Amino acid sequence: MKLLFYADFLNYKRNLLSMSGIPYVRLPYGPVPKDHDLLLSTIEKNKMINIDYEFINEYTIINIKSLQKFDDSLFSNEEIKILQNVHDFFKDYGSVSISEFSHEEDGWKNTLDRQIISYDYAETLKIN
Repeated sequence: MKLLFYADFLNYKRNLLSMSGIPYVRLPYGPVPKDHDLLLSTIEKNKMINIDYEFINEYTIINIKSLQKFDDSLFSNEEIKILQNVHDFFKDYGSVSISEFSHEEDGWKNTLDRQIISYDYAETLKIN
């Protein structure tokens, strides 16, 4: 969810438009798409992904696997570059590290819990 946030906000930072159009909310572990549970459930019911849940102590690990091949024709060249930039930037981060990194973003720090994070904060995003 955090990588989606970074891809959308980075695209907004560069092009004044998010890729998905999804609003993001501030939750305790970082920014996530608004109504993310409904979004994931809908995508799963349409047989586009498979979701497995694993519970370890107080953590819930959600493993999402695509059931369809990636269709790069749905993205512009610039969007593909942004997806690659986000992937490359966070390739050595685990989910906890990405969460901690997202907590340093102005959008997360300056938004109340469970409120929508304004895309205006894309300007101060810590990745380029």
